[in-house]
Amino acid sequence: MKCVICGHSDIAAYKARFRPFLIARMFAGKAQDTDVYVCKKCGFEYSSFRPNDVQMQRQYDGYMLEEYLHQRESFEKGFIEQTLRVVNDENLANRRANLAHFIAPFIVDSKPRTILDYGGGGG
Repeated sequence: MKCVICGHSDIAAYKARFRPFLIARMFAGKAQDTDVYVCKKCGFEYSSFRPNDVQMQRQYDGYMLEEYLHQRESFEKGFIEQTLRVVNDENLANRRANLAHFIAPFIVDSKPRTILDYGGGGG
């Protein structure tokens, strides 16, 4: 097995399970075991299980709207308060500036070559 990012073959594997919120929302309450792979060279972490289109649609339907927030809060106490603390004008402006600085080297003639936001929640 090789890292999907750098191609290095020194990969650590750990048994894992998706978070209870994702099990409820994406997998209709059915636990989904997976392995988490960690590349020892570049540090990239990824799951062996890839949700299908239907499961992904379940996750993002109404994403961050009221029903989503309350469902997530029922699994992760304090999620709404934490989200409101992060989502304010000053913080969003700082995040946008940091993101613009990060992606600038990948922009050619004001047109992105490729941008992938993969699991950007807290990152």
